[in-house]
Amino acid sequence: MSYPYLMATLPPLNFSEPAPLNLEELLELASPVLNETDRDSLHRLLGGEDVPVRVVTQYRDFQRSLDHELVLQRSILLGQVVNRDVRLFEDAPVALAHEIMQAHNPREAQQVRWYGLWSKLKQLNLGQLMNQADFFVYLLEWQLLLEKQVFKVQEGRQKLFGLVSHMLETSCEEVVP
Repeated sequence: MSYPYLMATLPPLNFSEPAPLNLEELLELASPVLNETDRDSLHRLLGGEDVPVRVVTQYRDFQRSLDHELVLQRSILLGQVVNRDVRLFEDAPVALAHEIMQAHNPREAQQVRWYGLWSKLKQLNLGQLMNQADFFVYLLEWQLLLEKQVFKVQEGRQKLFGLVSHMLETSCEEVVP
């Protein structure tokens, strides 16, 4: 088997739908095609590590620059002094970060972030080559869909309220002798 065969057998991914494969199904389809190096890269990527694949590096750099820009913009909103002349990332997606910061709630902000990341992956997709790069873009898109599936607003809200409660209790204990 080959990459074109693998890419032809993988189900299409759609941003507005859940991931069509679970991890076991994905590995079952991909394992016969991948050489040892690509198999290692696949497992490292799924483990959250960087891998020496150009499109993955480009995507991770974009993701880091977006997150860094979000931190800068959030810091400014919180009244922190930020030196905007010092940029860790020259091509930071400032407009996307601004759009995320304009969201009405955390869920909407996360949706905008995911869509921005999805759009970047579509930009990095080399098209109809059906090669290693296309497969790794597919993996990154698949991971993004899985991340969307596990994002639970209610559970997050409960954790937040629990943390705030704990912080209030702790601060009250410090004040009362």
